[in-house]
Amino acid sequence: MPNPFNITFGESPKSVIEREKEAYIIESTFKDETPEAKLFIITGPRGSGKTALLTKMKDVFRGEGYLTVDLNPFDDMQEQFASKLYEEGKLWKLFLRPEFSFSFKGLTFSLKGKTEINNISTLIGRMLEYLKKKGRRVLITIDDASNSKDMKSFVFSYQQWIREGYPVFLLMSGLYENVSEIGRNKSLTFFLRAPKIMLEPLNLAAIAYSYKNILGLDEQAAAKYAKLTSGYAYGYQLLGSLLYKNQAPLKNLDEYDLKLNQNAYSLIWEKLTEKEKKILAAMCKTSKVSEICAELSLSNGNLQTYKKRLMDRGIVASKERGTMVFALPRFKEFIDFQLLLEE
Repeated sequence: MPNPFNITFGESPKSVIEREKEAYIIESTFKDETPEAKLFIITGPRGSGKTALLTKMKDVFRGEGYLTVDLNPFDDMQEQFASKLYEEGKLWKLFLRPEFSFSFKGLTFSLKGKTEINNISTLIGRMLEYLKKKGRRVLITIDDASNSKDMKSFVFSYQQWIREGYPVFLLMSGLYENVSEIGRNKSLTFFLRAPKIMLEPLNLAAIAYSYKNILGLDEQAAAKYAKLTSGYAYGYQLLGSLLYKNQAPLKNLDEYDLKLNQNAYSLIWEKLTEKEKKILAAMCKTSKVSEICAELSLSNGNLQTYKKRLMDRGIVASKERGTMVFALPRFKEFIDFQLLLEE
């Protein structure tokens, strides 16, 4: 039997803990006759399952007859969208020439019985108008969104299409700090207000049952290993893969820690400010906000600002009033080791 767990980022694993609540929110909203939102942003730390949920929703809507278009955020997104609408929406009948191409900028296109079109935005508008008359809905998916020039230009155009009443929906995923940067543009404040789905930890009982059924562990062992993931999606896949390969309880957690470090935590750590690193280092000693403030000579209000930022990024959680705890599995051990390396 092939390894049912997958630790490759961007690939959909065979063994998945379904995020039924999040999927229901997106599906029920987009399928409503008069949807209150046509845009959702899936956020969470690296390895939290953003791509898996995005892929699942794309498959769901494709099965419901939606025209689904997946865009690469690191290329010209308007040209991609126009090209895929043209091909996947079977819209070539609209155009005079069957060899119609989007690959040359500055080329003038013509529609049957219509006036000339001399830019991509107008071209997309014509195609969306046609799909609207045919009763078709379009779902755009963008994975790993970032604050690039192409992304901001595309989001601005999307805002215009919504104002025109076109049946186009947008589902994107990205790190919280990246998608927040997009919305800080004065012309894109609607994006900042867009509903966000912050991926919460997976259910530990569901992880335990998964380990029990797939790996043949007893309940006590399955519960023990489930706790070691803290509900972190990548941790669930990684630990499951290690247990599968070893075919026995792990002798130690060295390989688990190493791969968490190499594939996720080192990248998260690099993006932190020096002040955030100091706060996280202080959390290795205590979870009490008052004691962290005292050690770093911070006011409570100042610390709360950093706390919210770290919670938004899925690094920190607050399970009890006046406390801060790590949301990621064995992140304390990672920081302890990282600080030793940096001494």
